[in-house]
Amino acid sequence: LEVDPQADQSVTVSFGVEPSYGAEPETMTLMGTDNVLDLATLKQHYGALGSYLHTPTLGQLENDKLHDVEKLRARCEAIVQAVEVVLRSEVWGTRITTTGMIDCLGCGLTLKRRIGNDVDSRRVECWKCRATYTMRLASKGQVAFQPCCVPIPCVSPTCDATKDVWENDLKSGTQWDCNACGTKQRLTLGLEVVE
Repeated sequence: LEVDPQADQSVTVSFGVEPSYGAEPETMTLMGTDNVLDLATLKQHYGALGSYLHTPTLGQLENDKLHDVEKLRARCEAIVQAVEVVLRSEVWGTRITTTGMIDCLGCGLTLKRRIGNDVDSRRVECWKCRATYTMRLASKGQVAFQPCCVPIPCVSPTCDATKDVWENDLKSGTQWDCNACGTKQRLTLGLEVVE
């Protein structure tokens, strides 16, 4: 879901001939629905089923607190029903999204993310260095990545350069050298008198 926020949503696919470019077709033909296991269903069964994978402890054996086989059977039947809905899908692997790629400006890792057709922008994060970007729909089928940085002016009174610092680095202790004058700088918490 971090790569594709719509990955756990079922999709119904229909098509039709446009009477003119961009106009809504008068007749649509249904191809089918791509049913998927959504995150809520996975979470619902994952924890409950996981407890059955462990061997009972000596205390459970001595106190006759073994697994409830009927409860396990009911849980497995519910899981089978959920999976059967997915397996009966008429279409498979439907992803109607726009994908964008960028080499992270923080570490160079290639980021590949999807943005749904129902949103204009979303926040994405590099898995390696945690640099953040705002991913936006730029034009038809194209995306733009805007680094989430804050420009911080150099502390030297004789330098007017600024340093773009990643939002996730805006914490006490972050250090850098000014690219223009070389002054070593560090973010710190500060306190001053208010007049």
